[in-house]
This record gives sequence, structure tokens and C-alpha cells, in this order.
Amino acid sequence: MKVLFIYYDTASSEPPRIGFGVAYLSSFLKKHGHNTKLCYFRSDEDMLYTLSIIREWKPNIVAHSSTSSSFYSVGMAAKKIKDSFPQLFQVCGGNHVSLCPDELLKTPELDAICIGYGEYPLLELVEALQEGRDYWKIDNINFRYKGETIRTSLRHFPSDLDSFIPCDRQIFLDEMKRFSISTPFENIFGENVQEFIFCRGCPFDCTFCSNHILRTLGYGRYVNFPSVSKCMEELEQVKQDLKMTGVAIHDDIFTLNKRWFRDFAEEYKKKISLPYVCNLRVNSFNEEDVMYLKESGCAIAILGIESGNEYIRNEIMRKRITQEDIVRAYDLLHKYGIRTHSQNLIGVPGETPEHFLDTIRINAGVVPNHASLSVFYPYPGTVMFDKCVNEQLFKDIASHKKIRERSDTKLKLPDFTMRHILFYVKNFQKLIQYEAFINKHEILKKMFPLNLQNQRIIAFFMRILKGFKFLFARTFLNFSQKRQRWLI
Repeated sequence: MKVLFIYYDTASSEPPRIGFGVAYLSSFLKKHGHNTKLCYFRSDEDMLYTLSIIREWKPNIVAHSSTSSSFYSVGMAAKKIKDSFPQLFQVCGGNHVSLCPDELLKTPELDAICIGYGEYPLLELVEALQEGRDYWKIDNINFRYKGETIRTSLRHFPSDLDSFIPCDRQIFLDEMKRFSISTPFENIFGENVQEFIFCRGCPFDCTFCSNHILRTLGYGRYVNFPSVSKCMEELEQVKQDLKMTGVAIHDDIFTLNKRWFRDFAEEYKKKISLPYVCNLRVNSFNEEDVMYLKESGCAIAILGIESGNEYIRNEIMRKRITQEDIVRAYDLLHKYGIRTHSQNLIGVPGETPEHFLDTIRINAGVVPNHASLSVFYPYPGTVMFDKCVNEQLFKDIASHKKIRERSDTKLKLPDFTMRHILFYVKNFQKLIQYEAFINKHEILKKMFPLNLQNQRIIAFFMRILKGFKFLFARTFLNFSQKRQRWLI
């Protein structure tokens, strides 16, 4: 059977990236003798390209995959595909339809949706269609029948992750040649950084994340780990085939399973020995773990602070980390020379500008090498999304579906206007730099503290200062070049 995957990435603020869910599905189908192809749907302009691929390649099944922010494109594309190829079976998977299975009824062009992990459900569906068998009882697949949804049973979460490795990254690398992109961290790791996900699941219940819902979409252990040896096989193969210069590991919490992590670190040091970046949780590691990170080649650690305000972080977001946890984690990583990247959120329900100043202050205190700021995006099905609905915070839910994820919002927060949010997004780095500077000068901190009254003046001053630095650097460079010519 021929399966065409369409991976939707129409609302992301990031460059095109490998969609690992689809990459693993493609690999699993190929291992069982089926053919796959990918359309990377970056904008609505890719519709004609997608239709031409269907016309030329003639797939038996179209498998859509989308996040919540890109799902509006699925409805549009599925309709045009159905209009042009009415007999073509269309199924959709991914987090959004797993969290919102009623999308099957709202999108009449879809024949089915896949709930949760899709390797075995999709394989069983493909083989049932190939053999002309009844497919109405395949677990984790919901179907449309006479205007109603047929919901099947949930199955156990897959625990033998070795059977899915390696993922089919080539299907993405081939398709992304259509785009002009740079690989992540290439300025630090070289021009060919490859991304990986090995472990599945997160045991925590942050209200802004979908893990607490996805954990209910099956039975058995939700958090699972592949064998270290299988991970090394894939890493070695990619290193050899693609001349890999660095590694980005996207597991949710790299040090979650201490035994697995330390075994991985030891083997990675012996067999791969390339710089890598990984995600950590601030209270998930100790000093010995940091030594393993350093010795195995970890160059950058990404840690979520989310909010510097205890109430927002632990009561609203349910992050369950303390200020002390944050400070200790960054101090440990800096002690061993590992660069840090903090992740922060703005615009969550209940937040005010006063709360957000605490986020600036804690970043200035721990001094990450880089601090990123994302505008809160409520994912349907999550606790935070329900809170937004119950408190009537959406200006228009329909328009919310079409915004640029993490850089825009359609929430009407009573104490945090969009004007304030965009000001902080634009000036986040500058305000952190200012706060870090005055932390070292007690007199300046007393005379010119960062607060709501003077924050705009401070941001303006920091922009002027940056302009002077650029002008000075350019003048110095020009003088140096002229001096070299004089000497010659």
C-alpha cells in the first residue's frame, strides 16, 4: 500500500523541522512492506503541490498530521483532496485530534482519526484496507458512520520502543529541500545538526501542556524508554550517513530515568562524541548527573522556568518547581561550563505585568546564556484551555485557530493587555540585561529599579545603548581595515 503523509506546519514561528510522529509512523510502515511519501505543508500555497503529488504518485491512503494551531489547514486540504479524489481514504492523527476527537464530525472529508500513538493502529488500518477486511474494530481508530462517530477501544501504550527505531528522517530531509532553512544550533555545533527523540511521555501535570490528557489515551505505562544500544545504532548510522556535526535531543526530560540516562551518556561518549543539546527539568538532576552531562558532550541544556512568579508557576501552571530549584539547577550547569537556555511563557490566565516582572528578575538572577519567551497558546483539551473557555477569555475561538503559535494571542486578559505582552516580547532580552547589570550595582538598583513606571524608559535606553555598541564596533572595524591598508 502507498501512504502519503501530509505534515502541517502552517502556524509555527519556528523553521521547518522533522515531525517525529510522522517519521516513526513512516519507518514502521516501511518495515512492514508499505511505501510512504511526505508533503510538508508549510502554507496554504502548498495545496497545489500536494494535489500534484497525489495525482502523480497515486497513494491509497492520505494520512494527515497536525497540531492544534495548524488544524484549520487540515480541513481546507481534506476538502480539496476529497473534491478531486473522492475515493481516496483520509485519516488524521496527532495530538489535536487525540485531544479533540469530535473534529471527525466537524471535518466530514475525513474518514477516520487515530487516537494517541499510531504505529500499530495505522499499520492495522493500512493492512485491513489492503486486504478488503472490516476495519471498524481497530483499537485507537475512530470512524465516521452515518453522521456519527464510531469510537473503538483504547489499547496499551507501546512499550517496545526498539521496534520503532530508527525513525524515517530521510522522508523529511528530502522534502525540506524545498525550503531555505538552517539547522538548529548550527552556529555552535556546525552546519549539520540532527534531531532525535528517543523516550516517550512525561509524568508531570503542567496545565499548559497536553501530557496530562495524552496519558489517559491508553493503558499501562505512559513513560517508556528504548534500549540504549538501539539509540546508539541510530546515532552511529546517522553520523556515518549524514556527516553529523552535532545532536539535538528532544526528549521531554533527558535525565528523568537516571539509570537509562547515565548508561546513555557513557555509551554516547564512547561511540558518538559530538556536542549535543537536551531538555532538562530543574529538579530532575543532581551534581553527579551534571558531571555525566558534561563528560558526554552536553554543550547546551534547555530548562523551562516558564514564570518567575511562584503563584503563576505553581498554582496556575502546576509546574511544581521552586525558586530554589531554579537557582540550584542553573548554578550547577554553569559550574561545569554547560551553556543554558531558559524557556519562559507570557500571557497565561491570571497573569499581570507585575507577575511578569518576576520572570525578568529570575532570569537576570540565574543569567542563562539565552532566554526565550513564548506567548501562551491554549491547546484544546488541556486544563488551561478549559480555564480560558470558562472565564470567557477568548475574543473569538475561530480566529484563535489561525494565529501564529507562540508569538500571537487572541486572549482578552483583564489585567494584561496585548500591548503590554508585545512590549515584553520585544524587550525581554534588554530588560533581563538591565536587571542583571543593576544587580551588580546596589546604588543603581536603588536609584533606577526596574518597575512598571520606568520599564519603557529603560527599554528605550537599552535600545540606544545597543545602537551605540553597534556603531562603535562598526567604526572600530572600519578603522582596523584602513590601518591594515596603510601598513601594507
